[in-house]
Amino acid sequence: MPIYMKNLFVNQLKSHSGFFFAPWVLLFVLSGIIPSISFSQSTSSPKKQSHAHQHGKGSLELTLEKNILNGTLELPLEALLGFEHSPKTSAEKLALSTLEKSLASLHLWFTVSKNASCTESKTSFERQTSSKHSDLLYTFSFICEKPEALQELHLLFLKEYQRVQEIQVIYVNQVGQRSIVVKRNSPILRF
Repeated sequence: MPIYMKNLFVNQLKSHSGFFFAPWVLLFVLSGIIPSISFSQSTSSPKKQSHAHQHGKGSLELTLEKNILNGTLELPLEALLGFEHSPKTSAEKLALSTLEKSLASLHLWFTVSKNASCTESKTSFERQTSSKHSDLLYTFSFICEKPEALQELHLLFLKEYQRVQEIQVIYVNQVGQRSIVVKRNSPILRF
């Protein structure tokens, strides 16, 4: 968890709780016993899905820390490929290969305000599979020369992948946190 998020959480605890309550809650949150806002990077180990798997819906967690915009997108693979199982046919294998190649090019998935002068920093992805469902976990970063000019993020994949209907976005910066739903018919997130 970035330090500004911990500080924000500590300040909220101090202003909303009693003297004896805040230190214990803070201890549990910082130690991970009580989960707080989770903005973890992709790992190769299995991870609990951060949202209930719903076809047509996904989640996007964004953090702006100094000049770096980090994101984690989670989507059902069914919405991207039309199937969730391991690819069996040559058409399914081609669809998965095409998806993986597109994930290497962040500009095919997202664009940011031009005035912010952002460049792609890194991307990674993994497939998360449970007993019945598979999700894509896509992490990415932009480095922005002018983060104060960052006013919007275009979710380009909403036009490409028509099975995706909406994305639940959580956006955190030094000022605070917002939760926004971005719909397929209006694929622009305004900060």
